[in-house]
Amino acid sequence: MFVTMVTDSMGFLIFLGLATALGLAG
Repeated sequence: MFVTMVTDSMGFLIFLGLATALGLAG
């Protein structure tokens, strides 16, 4: 369960990073 939470957090951070990069690029 803890590992799942950490993985979800990492995925969420990566998603935020990509969204920010796209926003800046766009």
